[in-house]
Formats: sequence, C-alpha cells, structure tokens
Amino acid sequence: MVRSREKTTTGHYTLINGSSYPIEWVDRLIVEGTYPGSCSLWHYKYRGWNGTVESESGGERTTFVNYPGDYSSALVYSMGIVHKELTRLNWNKLPSSSKAGIIQILAELDDTIALFTLRFWKSLSYGSITWGVLPFVQDLQAVATTCRNLTANLAQFSYEDSYSVNIPSQPDAAPNTYGYRVLSGTCLVRKTGLGDISFHHPGSIALDRLGFHPDLATAWDLIPLSFLVDYLLPIGDYLESLRMGGWVKTMLFQGWVTSKFAIDCEYYNTQTGYIGLRAPYKMDVFRRFSMNDVLIADFTPPTQLFKVPNLKQLFNLLYVLVLNKRHA
Repeated sequence: MVRSREKTTTGHYTLINGSSYPIEWVDRLIVEGTYPGSCSLWHYKYRGWNGTVESESGGERTTFVNYPGDYSSALVYSMGIVHKELTRLNWNKLPSSSKAGIIQILAELDDTIALFTLRFWKSLSYGSITWGVLPFVQDLQAVATTCRNLTANLAQFSYEDSYSVNIPSQPDAAPNTYGYRVLSGTCLVRKTGLGDISFHHPGSIALDRLGFHPDLATAWDLIPLSFLVDYLLPIGDYLESLRMGGWVKTMLFQGWVTSKFAIDCEYYNTQTGYIGLRAPYKMDVFRRFSMNDVLIADFTPPTQLFKVPNLKQLFNLLYVLVLNKRHA
C-alpha cells in the first residue's frame, strides 16, 4: 500500500518582463509498502533555471511552472542507464542460496575439531577468537539458514532488494536549439514482490543449498591468510563476481519497482538572444511501477583496483605481522 503526506508551499513566479503571479506546489512524501501495492506513480520535481516544476501521474497533478524545453532529455538518458540494471538478481536473497560452503567446511574440519580441545582454550588469544571462534559461529549461522531453506517454498516467495546505480556524466549534446548535460546522478532502486525459481533443475537448487561451488573463489578462500590480501586488493571480490551467485542464476519476479533519481544537470540555450546561456538545475524523480520479468545474476566485478583498509583491518594486519615476527 502507498501512503503519502503532503506539504503545500506557496510563492510567486516572476516573468522576464517583471510581472509576477502566485504559484503553489506540493511536496509529497511517499511511503512504500509491500507488494501488491495500490497504484503506479510517476512523480518528478525540477528545481532551478526559471522556476519549479512538479508533476505526478497516477494521482493528483500539481503545479507546472516554466522550465527548459529539453529538460526531459537528461531524464531519458538517466533512465536508459538505470533500465539496464532493473533486471539485476541478488543471489543472496534466494531461498536456495547458502553462505555455508561445504568444500570449505570439509577442508577446515581439523581446525574446527581443534576448537573443542582443552589446549585451544588454554592458549586463547585475539587471533584464535577472530579467526577461529567467530568464523565457527558464522558457519553455524549459515548452516542453520541452509537447514531452514531446505523446506522453503521455491515459488511465490517474498523477494526484496535495493541497490544504488551511479549515473555517469554526459557531455554536452550536439549544438541545437536546446542542449543539456548530466553532471552527476544516482538512482536508488528497490524491488518488492514475489519470486519463483521452482522451474530450475532440483540438482542446481541442491548444489546451491549445500554451498558446493568448486571454483576459483573457493580455492582462494582456502589459501592461508588470503583474507589479509583482500584488505588491500579486491581479489576475493573479483573471483566471487565470476561466480555470479551460484548454480541458480535466474528468477521470475512479479512485484513493484521503485526508482528514486537525484540528477544534477546543466542546461544551455542557443536560441537567438540566449546564446551561451548556461544554468544548473536539479531533478528529483520518484517512479513506482509494476514489473513482471526475469531477473538475472550478472557479472559485476569490483570497480576499485585498490582498497583502503579500515582500522580493524589495519590492526589485524599489524597483529599478524608481529605474530609472525615473534615466531620467526
């Protein structure tokens, strides 16, 4: 269900000839609910240049004030970027996904058994807790989730996901009557609805639930101290992206998609008398629409070549270096 709260603002809009007239626009706070919703909404607000524009379809139409004639080109460009990201599948949200890797559990079985020995607890330290006890607790949580998913419904299950899409800058349009360029922009995408993976082969679903992934990402996890390298270089993240989720890579989705754009633009007019006129403006767009499509897990490698470790990671690096130096 979609609920809204409105705040009405009044003011005056001044024309070039000096005359003015009162204007009124509505700031609408839209609160999202779960699928199925009540309606589709298209709500945008333009701010800058000669005034403010706000309009909404699927509901009450509000004030319409002067704005650049080709302003919509910036929105069309931004929507084209985001449209490619709408069918992105988050594999971790599926009832067949498992964080418990069966290969890793078997490979580290000796270390796991050592946790229950008296010798381990007598020599308890920061390192044994950080890389022994805590990972074991996380594995137990992952196994519990896996067991719960064994009886999960594979059709008509709730699916929610949200992510941000960066809109790259767009250079000046070809010289014509109107022009624009996108300086920067982001869009927050949120999906709420029902998923269906029941059409997949049972073997693929079983492999995902067991966490059986004999790939390079698993091999990297088994290399001692590889996580320290991941503090500085996104090798593990890159290998994980090659996996593209797991054995189940597609899902039928039916529900609502919400996209919230925040776009900074620059407009220029090459008409006679306005040659060289440039002015910044902003667009805030809220769009909510129904979607019935196939979501696909895609290859999205990390964009950063180097990572800056946080304080905890720096401490872990120093701890391992000091520990190795003592045993050298």
